[in-house]
Amino acid sequence: MHAGTVSVVWNLGSGVGRVDYHDLHDLHDLQLTDNKWTRINVTRFGALVSLSVQQLESASGPLPIATGRSPGPAQILEVDNNTASALRVSSFRGCVGEAALNDHNIGLWNYVRRQGRCRGCFTSPQAEETSFHFDGSGFSVVHKPLRATATSIVLLFRTLSPSGLLLYLASNATRDFLSMELVEGRFRLTFDLGSGALAMTSRKKYNSGVWTKITLQRSRRKEKEVLEAESRGTASDLNRADLDPIYIGGLPASRPIRRQVLSRSFVGCIKNVEISRSNFDLLQDAYGVKKGCVLEAVRSVSVLKQGYVQLPFASLGHQEWELFLTFSTRNSSGLLLAAFNHTPTTQLVQGGVGVELSLGGGALRQVEVKRQSGWLSDGLEHSVIISRTRNGLVYLLTSSSHMDYATLQVSGGRLLFTLDLGRGPASCISAHPVNDGQWHTVRTEFTKRWVSMAIDGVTSLPVPVRGNQLDVDKTLYLGGLSHSLTWRTTNVSHSLPGCVQAVSLNGVQLETPSSQHNTSSCFTHTQTGSYFNGTGYAALLPEGYKVGADMSVSLEFRTGQSEAVLLGISSSKVDAIGLEIINRKVVFHVNNGAGRVSVQSLSEVCDGVWHRLVATKKKNTLLLSEVKQNSLSSSILFRGCMKKVKLVKGHVTKLLDLSSAFFLSGVTPTSCPSSQRQTG
Repeated sequence: MHAGTVSVVWNLGSGVGRVDYHDLHDLHDLQLTDNKWTRINVTRFGALVSLSVQQLESASGPLPIATGRSPGPAQILEVDNNTASALRVSSFRGCVGEAALNDHNIGLWNYVRRQGRCRGCFTSPQAEETSFHFDGSGFSVVHKPLRATATSIVLLFRTLSPSGLLLYLASNATRDFLSMELVEGRFRLTFDLGSGALAMTSRKKYNSGVWTKITLQRSRRKEKEVLEAESRGTASDLNRADLDPIYIGGLPASRPIRRQVLSRSFVGCIKNVEISRSNFDLLQDAYGVKKGCVLEAVRSVSVLKQGYVQLPFASLGHQEWELFLTFSTRNSSGLLLAAFNHTPTTQLVQGGVGVELSLGGGALRQVEVKRQSGWLSDGLEHSVIISRTRNGLVYLLTSSSHMDYATLQVSGGRLLFTLDLGRGPASCISAHPVNDGQWHTVRTEFTKRWVSMAIDGVTSLPVPVRGNQLDVDKTLYLGGLSHSLTWRTTNVSHSLPGCVQAVSLNGVQLETPSSQHNTSSCFTHTQTGSYFNGTGYAALLPEGYKVGADMSVSLEFRTGQSEAVLLGISSSKVDAIGLEIINRKVVFHVNNGAGRVSVQSLSEVCDGVWHRLVATKKKNTLLLSEVKQNSLSSSILFRGCMKKVKLVKGHVTKLLDLSSAFFLSGVTPTSCPSSQRQTG
């Protein structure tokens, strides 16, 4: 922490990554130096790092998560005793508590060494109510003598899992038992007083990740929870010995279970367990249980024979992307990941890893990797990184047979010049990246069986090429390919998201194109953002977006318009939200189906300078599926610049990339005009 800002700094070996929470979210109301307890959570997955900050005594709840990634290809963190040189400070004055690494609590007084004065604090970050997390591998055992004629049980649970055993008590000497569990998200109560088992299941699902209180009262043969029922037969007592255990959150593997009970374990949190007016410490006799409650997505799974895990569809499309997975097995072959729509299929092939990617139109890309020493099927953990870099075409000259061609493209941020005279390609690549937003001058040349490339006056070493002459057609493709051209010779699959000017071929200046598609003029000076020229819009998230009960929208924009649409989200029903400019002020609309409610900004915004906007809605669930908007007052298209458009739902922040929109018209997604040259 430096100057009141929480920062995460890491280096995986290919460059320093940093996420500054305060700077990213501009949270001027978050004061970390007010002597109040603040929870900081850092998660790393490959090169990606997320950071969340929450003041425990704040009523506003968790704030949006900040994310970032470290540069370069490195993905694995190998630490030693060297201090990171990128740290701004090397000491801390204050209190630290409840520290954990990889979900394992760290005893701060059980240190190896210390320096300076370290004393205890008078306060603790612990809440008054203590919750307990069950990881699915264990259980907690408590003992309590119970009246045979009546049972009273109260507990609170929180889980995302559809199934799990909450409580199980049974007699070692009789067939009597009582169980509380979740089955497909629904609460299920089963009991047998000796005359036959009776099961009751709720209609509502409770695996929503929020705390749910269960109160059970049994009097003789009647059980009452959400439902009320009477057990079979004439038996009315739950007979068990005082020393018979009561299991919470699971059962040991050696413990037999009644066939009517469907679960043996539980993944989630339980607190405030009260049985016959007695409270219990669930850590006193427990396994696989720890203090606190952190619900996380499952990041590891054991796959048995013929088993699989199906995840929600997430199309990677044609954008740059990266997949990261870790596996361990002793089988030499098997499917690791299977998907469609431009998503790679990954599998083990004879102890190596094979990747197959469909490019559309029947075209496939296949890559196979094997270890230099040994197979990957050795039972140890191995990490696989699969990435796709978007190549942008600068120009292409080719013949109808595609035997001869010359192409210049941006690949991985560098310029790549490739020439083929029909006898094999020769390539030059720039030594430095050119994707810095600045103008660059490039000259590609073929002369006397050598190819070379000069960038900003610096010429690369010449590369020999086989052949005598370049036999191509008279068409020069600039910035992209025509849809009528089928090109599979090299990895040219995307248009250039940038600007090109002053093009000449053999000394002849090329000015008027014979045809063009989806192009616009370039800006003399640019800045970060997306420019809307007032004639179109961008449509995103074709697969839909579930809003949930609470959500917020944040974005930055600048415009001179007094009336315009900023953002609209709508379902096929009336439910919708919308952001627009009306009479020079921002208006936020919410329609939950019972009529539209609006709130208006206090200040005017059509002054041509950047404004940051955060709009929050609560208590509604929407599905985004159609372009039709039910929440906007006008349809005036926006003219101006926009950036950092985010949808925030709970701890998940979705940054909308306008360059990946499934419909884009009248929008320059990668740059905005600026009145002056941007520096720094």
